[in-house]
Amino acid sequence: MNGILEAGIENILWLQQFQTAQTYVFWEVFTNFGGSYYLYLVPALLWSVDYRMGLRLLLLFTATLILNSILKEAFAAPRPFALDARIVSSGEIGYGLPSGHAQLAVVFWGVLADWIDRKPFWIFAFAMMFLMGLSRLVLGVHFPTDVLAGWFLGGVTLWLYRTYRVGFEAWLVALSEGRQLGWVTLAGTGAFLATQVVARELNLLGAGAAGFVLGGGVGAVVGQHILSFRGDGPLWQRVARLLIGIPLMLLFLALVSGAGIPEGWIGALMIALALAILGSFLTLGGPWLFQLLRLSPMSRR
Repeated sequence: MNGILEAGIENILWLQQFQTAQTYVFWEVFTNFGGSYYLYLVPALLWSVDYRMGLRLLLLFTATLILNSILKEAFAAPRPFALDARIVSSGEIGYGLPSGHAQLAVVFWGVLADWIDRKPFWIFAFAMMFLMGLSRLVLGVHFPTDVLAGWFLGGVTLWLYRTYRVGFEAWLVALSEGRQLGWVTLAGTGAFLATQVVARELNLLGAGAAGFVLGGGVGAVVGQHILSFRGDGPLWQRVARLLIGIPLMLLFLALVSGAGIPEGWIGALMIALALAILGSFLTLGGPWLFQLLRLSPMSRR
């Protein structure tokens, strides 16, 4: 074990000495804002706040997942609890470097703060980024270097977004629908291959993220041309969309997880297909259903 990892273990042990059973529960709940809670936060923004802003965030979010998945496999860095039995941890699958929670927190809350563009929300966003990284140390699932790397990569992604978003969107909008679909297909296929090439075993997380790019991208391209959905409307419509859309999404995920995934390439392709369907539901199927049920303003583009 090198000196950096040893120092990281000592830092984690120092933080954990101040924790109680109650504070561990707090950190576990808080760290879910960088994990399972995105299942609710992303659809809420996409369906019930601003559809176009949700698409931007979905693109950055998925790209971050893919980059994180590739780097984790490339570095193959261990988790701290695997190296020192004194560390209290419920464990975590996969490699550690960089921290996906820290990386995604910077992208998610940073993009929202850039959109809202109010100083109090920027302060809140930075607090979320910091506490998310700290939670990963307290729970013993990441070294400080993992978290720092995640923050750095998330910051680079956020800088690229703020610098090039306008030009990228102008280029994309100028393309024909066919060319847009072509680029989406190329991005999804390339992401799938990239995540598998660097993996020591088949990378199911990377396969799922790549499928999500393909399905969500195709849905977004088609939706922009055939729907008038914007994510606005009265509060009751916004709430109703979530009460209908999120249970359908969770039901689909439950069916997929209950079906069982074969090993090997077939399993990876099945995961990619399942996430492609989910992505298309978020960007096309859900908005189409909401308009069909008259849960969205019906103005045309």
